[in-house]
Amino acid sequence: MRNPSASAVLLASALVLGSAPTAAFDLSWTDQFGETTYTLSGPDIVNPGDLVVVTVTVTDVPYPAEWVASSWSVTDNGSSLGGGFSIWLDENGFWTSVFELTYDEIGFHDILFTAQDLGQGGGAHGWEWFELTGTIEVSDIIGAEVTTWGNVKQLYR
Repeated sequence: MRNPSASAVLLASALVLGSAPTAAFDLSWTDQFGETTYTLSGPDIVNPGDLVVVTVTVTDVPYPAEWVASSWSVTDNGSSLGGGFSIWLDENGFWTSVFELTYDEIGFHDILFTAQDLGQGGGAHGWEWFELTGTIEVSDIIGAEVTTWGNVKQLYR
């Protein structure tokens, strides 16, 4: 189980009866102004050798083409997949980063997306750190009972 002090904990259970992944996590966090939304999505369970696609997105319609976050990173069990100093939105108020992964060994992978939201575009009115964590299970999934979870946590203001 994840940190009980988290802002929200999402729990689900599914029975998988085939060889293809059927469950996914789609986690999001929105800033205190209700303007900037950060999303982490990916599969909950995969077979060894399957292509795994993890996507992080940021949207903010009131502040398109602006700097909305700093110090972002995406990690897999603590190893960096990507990151940078800032997140700049395009002219439509959208930003995305896609990670394609393959796992050869059975186990669990915690995918963490974290950043510091600036609040109201680049106006720096909020300065909130957040993190989204989704877990991918690598398993021989035919007929397996699968428990899926995700964790959305606001660290501090």
